[in-house]
Amino acid sequence: MSAPKTNVEKQKEQHKAPLLGMRAVVMWSVGLLILLLLYVFFTGNEPEGADVQVDGRTGAVEETDEPAVAEPMGDVVGDPTEGPAAEN
Repeated sequence: MSAPKTNVEKQKEQHKAPLLGMRAVVMWSVGLLILLLLYVFFTGNEPEGADVQVDGRTGAVEETDEPAVAEPMGDVVGDPTEGPAAEN
């Protein structure tokens, strides 16, 4: 069933504030999404650790001075063949 008396102009006026609020929230969300995408795009890391890298623009192969194996993050403490895990 529909309402017997509908006055669209009157309803538009009565719902003006909630509609503006919803538009503001959508615009705010779109703005935050754009900022997130820009942040992710501009803070991306370059690939590291390859002996040879290919230039994505030209397809040329470039030699690098970097080793192919990444350096360990920290010192290794202890021998992995010792301890409770090695007894099994």
